[in-house]
Amino acid sequence: MGLGAVIVASALAAEKKSETKSKKTASDSKAVQLKNTEAVPYTSNNPVVKTAAQMGVNTCLKRIDQITSFLAKNADAGTFLFPATSNPDKSLFSTSMEVLASNTLAYASASFAPVGTDGCGALYEAVTYWPTNCQQTAAQGFAQLKAVGAIKRNIFILDGGPNMRVFLMPAGTGCVAIKKEVVF
Repeated sequence: MGLGAVIVASALAAEKKSETKSKKTASDSKAVQLKNTEAVPYTSNNPVVKTAAQMGVNTCLKRIDQITSFLAKNADAGTFLFPATSNPDKSLFSTSMEVLASNTLAYASASFAPVGTDGCGALYEAVTYWPTNCQQTAAQGFAQLKAVGAIKRNIFILDGGPNMRVFLMPAGTGCVAIKKEVVF
């Protein structure tokens, strides 16, 4: 298949709910003190996180878990991963997802990049077709957002705060909604 990997998983987020935290004993505390220079690996039941870790990603695993679990919440999702070919833990990591949820098909993409010494920034876009025109789509699906104009003349912008926008693009008699959010 070349670069990348395909993951098919049902309800990525549903797999997380069985996770529990373990209690540390006195001997565990000593072991942690002895290994304080080693990073504790992030673990998750999310198959995207597991595959990213196998590909060499470490810094952004928590953010990958957060975003891909959100995008696939209550859905059946398949994911294609775009790993970096060299130094995956210090490079951009990207995913493309097919998300099937309650009579809706969506395409979602998310990209993750290490920021600073231990952080990770992310950007995701979720693209969904609505069978209603864009005015109706805005009213039915995004009533809490404020209309702020158009990019040029046909793609309208809904403001969801400093880090989120929804772009509405006419598509025949319907509308394509593109939700875009930057997460730090």
